[in-house]
Amino acid sequence: MSFNTDLLHAGVVREANGATLPPVCQSSAFEQDTAADLEKIFENKAPGYCYTRVGNPTVTAFENRITKLEGGMASIACASGMAAIMNAILNIVRSGDEIVSSASLYGGSWYEISEKQFSRGYGAILTLRVGSKENAFALIDALKIPYTLSNIGDTKTLVIHPGSTISLHSSEQEKEDAGVFEDLIRVSVGIEDIEDLKADFAQAIEKIGQL
Repeated sequence: MSFNTDLLHAGVVREANGATLPPVCQSSAFEQDTAADLEKIFENKAPGYCYTRVGNPTVTAFENRITKLEGGMASIACASGMAAIMNAILNIVRSGDEIVSSASLYGGSWYEISEKQFSRGYGAILTLRVGSKENAFALIDALKIPYTLSNIGDTKTLVIHPGSTISLHSSEQEKEDAGVFEDLIRVSVGIEDIEDLKADFAQAIEKIGQL
């Protein structure tokens, strides 16, 4: 099937009661028929669920779909980006190993990787420098469409002033190494109509030009 069809149908197991979306299982733990059944699950000798923190039918449905869409063998869903990074690193390093990474890795990495892994397109992250922290705040406040928050990769356009938020506790040298300046704004571009975004940014830039 094509990618767009897979978005809706890939990796889906028919729900026993006929629901067309996977039910959200909010239980923190799962009952089994016998003590022996639960033992086998804990020993990884039988499929099933014991704790939601280990596995959950809702999470499994998500993982199965991602596996199918990415053409992989299996997927592991994590509760946060940091958890995903720790899972990836702790599986390949040993005590005494060192990790070497770019100072700009956090807050907008893998553009070359994106070209290889997201062949059907990916969202853009832009940075703007507007002359001063005051101008940055004024431009952000003048925007009408974007949300002011610290995420990236949303379907909605998001803006933030990194220097006063996600890099607030970094030293001046760390900020400089990461390319974070007092007048810098980060924009995670969503899927809104491009003409609406252009018009919104144009009016906001015009306003700070009047300050």
